[in-house]
Amino acid sequence: PIFIKVIRPQDMPMHVAANGFDLAITGTDWLFEHEMLFPNTPVRKLLSSYSDLTVLIVL
Repeated sequence: PIFIKVIRPQDMPMHVAANGFDLAITGTDWLFEHEMLFPNTPVRKLLSSYSDLTVLIVL
């Protein structure tokens, strides 16, 4: 089953890193900030641009 949960975008990288989520969509600014605070994070950017919409998917 697929579950969808809406949380603050700045919290998404932390939830993915803690195995709370398998996938998240958030802004590149929030991923950058997360990477600066946690350089060894397992969170990785998978997609950063889709047509005219810019999104970030972290896994």
